[in-house]
Amino acid sequence: KIEMFQEGAGQQGGYAGNDISGKNLVLIADGEADCRKALCHALCEAYRVGEAANAKEVFDFIDNEIPDLIILGTRINDKMDGFGLMEQLRMDSIWRDIPVVFLTDRDDSEAELQALKLGAADFITKPVAGTVALHRIKNILELCHLSSNMEAQVEEAARVFGERSEAAENLTSQIIETLAGTIDAGDKYMKDHSFRVAKLAREIG
Repeated sequence: KIEMFQEGAGQQGGYAGNDISGKNLVLIADGEADCRKALCHALCEAYRVGEAANAKEVFDFIDNEIPDLIILGTRINDKMDGFGLMEQLRMDSIWRDIPVVFLTDRDDSEAELQALKLGAADFITKPVAGTVALHRIKNILELCHLSSNMEAQVEEAARVFGERSEAAENLTSQIIETLAGTIDAGDKYMKDHSFRVAKLAREIG
């Protein structure tokens, strides 16, 4: 049985504690135990949190319950690195839509770009400050929810009008950027980060 993470539980590769109805589930997958512990402690008040140290533990976890978001380190304790694990997730029809946020080293622009090319929703640089991580994950989940709703509306419009026009796609992109800017403006921890992510996403097509 997989359990939920809770303060002092000391569980690795799973959950600890009771299910908390109504809270998003976040999986933290990273090879550094200290990093996982710090993120778990920062997020466990607001979210249901699980942790995994390697690819096997990630797949065991998501086989049991699909998280609302995965925080994925580039280095995990396995033959497969974080990028390889991300590719595996994107090949599966059930897991491919799970938002993934990469943990990258400070000023590692190549890792950030590779993460976005693989379809990551965002990236967070190490060392991660708990308060910053909490606000960032909150905003990412909100933006993913808004984006998902918007895509559904565009698809419905395409069904009605017979095609998904380039104009509709451009409008969706512009609205998402506007929403990102609104989130940034209201949160001192985001600053211009969302615009930076949107810019990188446009550059990789």
